[in-house]
Amino acid sequence: MGVDVLSKNQITRIALKSNTLENDQAVLKKHDATMGKISGGSRNTTNGSVLQWRLIMPLSTPEVELAPFMIDWSKSQAHPSTSLPDMGCTLIELYATHPRPEQIRHLYETLDFKIEIKESQKISLNMVLNTPNGNITL
Repeated sequence: MGVDVLSKNQITRIALKSNTLENDQAVLKKHDATMGKISGGSRNTTNGSVLQWRLIMPLSTPEVELAPFMIDWSKSQAHPSTSLPDMGCTLIELYATHPRPEQIRHLYETLDFKIEIKESQKISLNMVLNTPNGNITL
């Protein structure tokens, strides 16, 4: 997922929820033929429930990949976010940058996910969080 090739601390991937993993697999393969391998897994949680998922595996390179990987939690007893403590943080903004933003915009439109893609020579994923200590940009 890019962590083995990191040159600095940064967001390297984005995961999106999928209810149609095979359809999303076809979209990602059309975007990049090396994408689209579906895998699955499960684990027991500390409260005794079972998390089960299927996902379209993210690529290990490049360092930052704007094409999302997709995950389907539908076989889990509960979504993992329901057991996280409230840390008082909220997402204010999520955006990406790319030299040819129209390519990435089209991919996200096809996946029915809205994200702002700004033109820049640098490829990046960015978020602004409101935290108890103020806003933080990652």
